Amino acid sequence: DWNQQAADSFDVILSSRGWSRYLNPAGVVVHKDPVLQTDILVSTRWGFYLDVWHSMGLDGTGLNSDFGDEIDYFVGWTGKAGKVTFNLGAAYLDLYSLNGPVGEDLLQFFGEASVPLIREGSHTVSPFLRLEYVMPPFGTAVEPYGSVRVLTGAGHSWDLGRVASLEQKLSLVYDDGKPLRKAAGIAQYQVGLVWKVAKSFNVELPTVKFSLPLTSTGDEREFEGIVGGGVIFRF
Repeated sequence: DWNQQAADSFDVILSSRGWSRYLNPAGVVVHKDPVLQTDILVSTRWGFYLDVWHSMGLDGTGLNSDFGDEIDYFVGWTGKAGKVTFNLGAAYLDLYSLNGPVGEDLLQFFGEASVPLIREGSHTVSPFLRLEYVMPPFGTAVEPYGSVRVLTGAGHSWDLGRVASLEQKLSLVYDDGKPLRKAAGIAQYQVGLVWKVAKSFNVELPTVKFSLPLTSTGDEREFEGIVGGGVIFRF
């Protein structure tokens, strides 16, 4: 019937994670207090997907009060060529203040390729390469600019059986810093335990993430470490 066809055509993943701070891929602490970051991903069997990501500060200042509050809207496609998985898409980043002037927000275009290069027993190692281009929304900037970020590294998954898995990821990031910072190289490492509570429900606890500038930044970026945990529901 139609309901079964719809269930076979669409997958929904809802995740919510709490972090001690909001640390972005460029090594910048966007918000120095705890945040709750929630994501809902709707994907189709044809590879197309819609994704909404929401961040809110947990410092009691409201849902639209500082840069801990953000909503990002993604649309994209994932597919395979041989063993290589590709992810191509675009995003509208609604930054603080939410629903404010469009000129305060950003557009992002991205492409990523990854491949499970090593599979040995319960271990899988998957190198990846990701390119991001960020710019103000069209026609909103007095001085238009484009910012480039390149991320490469590898993810490692260690299946610990029916109970849990250990997930870790090492990323080397080149961020050109535009328009406010200078170019820098950043190393980031994330590791966490994923507990397999049920077929459609996992718990991530604990998770830690570290960020270290590899070059002189000349700004506030320095060695950072954050801790977090969360839940993942699959429908």
